[in-house]
Amino acid sequence: MTMLAKIPIKKIQGKDAVSLIFTDNKTISHLAATFKHKPGATDVLCFPADDVWDETAGEIVISLDTAKAQAKARGVKLQDEIVLLVIHALLHLQGFDDQTEKKYSAMKRKEAEFFLQVLS
Repeated sequence: MTMLAKIPIKKIQGKDAVSLIFTDNKTISHLAATFKHKPGATDVLCFPADDVWDETAGEIVISLDTAKAQAKARGVKLQDEIVLLVIHALLHLQGFDDQTEKKYSAMKRKEAEFFLQVLS
């Protein structure tokens, strides 16, 4: 996906690479329950690298099942939905939070800004 290469995110913890993993709802449900203590499938999870020796800044896991359903519901291409999910996860890896309404709004604005840059 060449669109992913256009995402204007700065290095994260001095690293300019992440692992991107595509999976299904069953696997992401297991990961969410095990590592985030949240039941059920979700669209995207991210895990920051916890070792300075890691070559990447972290891992992004995307459920293609959920991404496909969300793309269909929103009337967008699957590729665009995946780009949005990657942007969302990269922002989390950079320290953005979406747990309050104010922080959620700020994060959504940044997602939209980056998505528009990718499209241009």
